Amino acid sequence: MNAPPSRQRGAVTAELAVTLPAVVLLLALLVTGAVAGMTQVRVEGAARAAVRALARGDAAPTATALALAQAGAGARVSIIGAGAQVRVRVEQRVPVLGGVVLPLSVAAEATASREAAGARPAGPDGPGPDGRARRGSVAATVGSAATVHQRPDR
Repeated sequence: MNAPPSRQRGAVTAELAVTLPAVVLLLALLVTGAVAGMTQVRVEGAARAAVRALARGDAAPTATALALAQAGAGARVSIIGAGAQVRVRVEQRVPVLGGVVLPLSVAAEATASREAAGARPAGPDGPGPDGRARRGSVAATVGSAATVHQRPDR
């Protein structure tokens, strides 16, 4: 048999009080995961842009400024140039709701070969005969396995 109605009074409130913190924690973890993913994409783009600039022969402060502009405030940029290769590592802490910063950070590395002094394609950087933009050729490895190749249009 069912208990008298007076004994069930407030049961829903008690169950809600027990489950609400778990729901809030789950939601916070989901938001943190999404923010971490977006931050990872930003630091990968920042590393790629900086290594591309260095491969073209731009100065290290210019490449660092590019990386910081894309990765956001508080990012750490490391540039390692060894001979014909240049490597950039960008690291950023993951912000959470309310500006709280957890000891969670994401990082990305990009590596490219430096271009020779006369390696840029001859002619203007404007559109080619097919209307598509002309670009130099830079191959960069970003993160652990992704490779980006840009070839001049023919």
